[in-house]
Amino acid sequence: MAETAILLAIKKISIVVAGEILSLSKPMFSNKKSELAVELPTNMELVKDELEIINAFLKKVNTQGCSDKVLETWMVQVRRLAYDIEDIVDQFIYVVGEQQSSGFWSNLKKAVKKPQSLTSLDRIATEVDKVKLKLKELSSRRDRWIQSTVCGLNAEIPNYDDKQGACQLGHNQADYDDDELVGVDEYREILTKSLYSEHCSLRIIAICGMGGLGKSCLVYNVFKRVQSHCDCSLWISVSQSYKMDDILRNMFNQLRGNGSRGNFDISRMRIEVLKEELKMFLEDKRYIIALDDVWRAAVLLEIRDILLNTGKGSRLIITTRIDEVAAIAEDDCKIKLEPLSQHDAWTLFCKKVFWKTENHDCPPELQKWGLPIETISNSIGELFNLKYLCLNDTNLKSLPKTITKLRNLETLSLERTQANKKFVSRLGNLAQLRSLYISDVKSNYCPELCSSLAKMQHLLRLHVKASNQDEVLRMESLKLPPELQTLQLTGKLAGGVLKSPSLFSANGNSLVRLSLCWSDLTESPIPYLSKLSNLTSLHLQRTYNGHQLRFHAGLFPKLKGMTLKDMVEVRQIYMEEGTMISLEYLKLDGLKHLANVPDGI
Repeated sequence: MAETAILLAIKKISIVVAGEILSLSKPMFSNKKSELAVELPTNMELVKDELEIINAFLKKVNTQGCSDKVLETWMVQVRRLAYDIEDIVDQFIYVVGEQQSSGFWSNLKKAVKKPQSLTSLDRIATEVDKVKLKLKELSSRRDRWIQSTVCGLNAEIPNYDDKQGACQLGHNQADYDDDELVGVDEYREILTKSLYSEHCSLRIIAICGMGGLGKSCLVYNVFKRVQSHCDCSLWISVSQSYKMDDILRNMFNQLRGNGSRGNFDISRMRIEVLKEELKMFLEDKRYIIALDDVWRAAVLLEIRDILLNTGKGSRLIITTRIDEVAAIAEDDCKIKLEPLSQHDAWTLFCKKVFWKTENHDCPPELQKWGLPIETISNSIGELFNLKYLCLNDTNLKSLPKTITKLRNLETLSLERTQANKKFVSRLGNLAQLRSLYISDVKSNYCPELCSSLAKMQHLLRLHVKASNQDEVLRMESLKLPPELQTLQLTGKLAGGVLKSPSLFSANGNSLVRLSLCWSDLTESPIPYLSKLSNLTSLHLQRTYNGHQLRFHAGLFPKLKGMTLKDMVEVRQIYMEEGTMISLEYLKLDGLKHLANVPDGI
């Protein structure tokens, strides 16, 4: 956990140091007398360098499988400081971004309501200096209390458990009790039966599933209780970037705790010799070996010559995300983990979040989850890194002004919200959006919506849905953003929408997916869509009330899928030779008056 926090902090501070953000900030404090402000770029560099050293140390600790109370306490302190560094960098990026977007003097005018950005930079510089001192102190503590005492970090031999001979090298899973695991009872029973089966030959058991399902926790929960029934046990974390010599040396170090013969300098031992020593140790024993997080079947091929079939019921367990790796196991020895059910997921969430409450119950004051909300706190603007915001099924009538601070927001979903003119006008402040879904749209504020959409030049996906099937979407002034790839308009279209020169006739070259539903047009839409040469998917549902659709030659050259649905008045469909030459999927559904297969199909 500490290593992950450090990596995130390094990533963020590297963006600042390597990019233009520091140079952009220099004019903001060039006239200040604060030495710390002037030294801010240098101090950020020093903090990044120190974090990289600490990260390298943590990797070494992880590789050698060390465990010590002093080390654990130190790692908690590292993790907390890494989180503090993330917060400071976020604040710094935001302050610089504010200055660049709105100008120094406009911010100065707001000084009565909030601190000036210049003052904020001084404060940030002070915080960075404090962090630098704390990092220095953490390094000193490491040298004083950890380096020479924990895990032999200055020696070659890692720590191991003499009793069990398993130091859990690289194993990061908590020692979960049965009641702490949720939704795995069936999997645990199958795994236990496979381990205790009467088969005396060596068996490979594979636990497969996507990352985060708890494969390692499940296996370790069973592994720890069957250890005592075997002569020796090994737990090896493999990972995606494994080195075979490291795996073999880790196995050797663990087995040495079980009484392996002689004194060896394994750092100089050749791989062939290591394999022979491992074979000699395992040849007369019943063993259980767990290979955690295996990404390639080659791992098993490289160690198969040391996995002797001793005829004593030895077992090899592998956890993997890759089906091809799991295929190495026999069919009755493969366990495929599935995501938790909604009930189990909620139970697990409550156990982790409300671990202090009786029976891990959600406190009554928090049980309003899922109920409609009408207002959003201004504090949402402090969520600098927010990229996805879903406000579906709320009674929200307005967006707070602070939502304009969400410079990283890319996706906004407003399905079934109570939008109004002021609401949609404020959307224009989110110019960086990549995806927008808004429903319950009414005719009277469509012009304001079009105006807001015109400011979203980076929009990739747009779905606009009318409040009901009879509400008219007056989108004549809609101009497609240059990068828009997916467009869905659900609602009656005003007569001039498709004819508008600002829509498909002049734009839409980037559009690849188009859906028009409930449009209720009396004129065929096909001629107005003819310039969409990159379209790959077209969905028309209750779009047209006429009798005939014609697809002329050369139309939609890249179209691969088309659905024509619920256009009950359509009687004839003509497809000229050379039209839709790439079409792979065609669905005609609910065309009740269509008597014949379309001509030219």
